[in-house]
Amino acid sequence: MQMEQDCQQFQRVLRAHQEQLEQQKLQQEQRELQQCARAQDVRRQIQGLRQQWQCEWAAVTEEGQQQEQEIQQRSQRLTQLRQQKLQDFSSGAASAASLGSLSPSWCPSLGYLPAPSASSANRTCCRVTVPDPSGA
Repeated sequence: MQMEQDCQQFQRVLRAHQEQLEQQKLQQEQRELQQCARAQDVRRQIQGLRQQWQCEWAAVTEEGQQQEQEIQQRSQRLTQLRQQKLQDFSSGAASAASLGSLSPSWCPSLGYLPAPSASSANRTCCRVTVPDPSGA
């Protein structure tokens, strides 16, 4: 009888131990599944961030190229304007030199004015009308 009780006790302990091992195994599998799911989520987030970064990088690169083109166009336009002004200045100086009658003394902003003649009450110089100081 004692042996039978010992055997039953052993069977109960063995079953309890096996149930505990089975429960631990299930818990371990659940933890592994959760870890796998977290890892996949992290991979998806990383992939999404990588794609977002690539899109932003492409946009920044394109914007930089557009700005470089705008700068180059502005520079070309300024160069054209500078050359046009130089041509205008050169052709204006050549015209003034070819006329011979115009000289720097005709410019009122420099304070050089020719003596007023009796024949004209006003003189036009550098596109500015200067009244005759004598009032005649």
